[in-house]
Amino acid sequence: MKFVNRKGITPVLSIVLLVMLMVGLILGVYMFLSGTASQTQEEAQKTTTEVVTGLSTQIKIDSIWNNASKISLQIRNTGTRAIPTDELSEIVVYVNDKPATILGTWNSSALEPQKTLQLNLNESYNSGDRVRVELAKGASASKTIS
Repeated sequence: MKFVNRKGITPVLSIVLLVMLMVGLILGVYMFLSGTASQTQEEAQKTTTEVVTGLSTQIKIDSIWNNASKISLQIRNTGTRAIPTDELSEIVVYVNDKPATILGTWNSSALEPQKTLQLNLNESYNSGDRVRVELAKGASASKTIS
């Protein structure tokens, strides 16, 4: 009986198996890295949007006055974007670093750049008190009653 010489098949099979293994590994690494890159890109875009929004939102207290022994103040949007109603509804005012109660509501869909908004507080008007206004997106302004 004659045996067929099959010594050449083993190296060919090992090369094919190694190539398939390498292709599989490369595809696995590619899938992992592309998912990570996509997630990182989305997070970076969200952070950039928040930073730009924060930088374009600025307020200033134009004036503070005595309104029937209570504090009234006028804030101005000195930023470059309109402040939407949902952010205005989250305004927090502090008098001497203590939260103050805002009286009433305002009729405004948004506070456009360079426009003003009047706030009336349920706090006594005292010379020397420090009033600070903060928005939800981080913009703030303060002024001392003179």
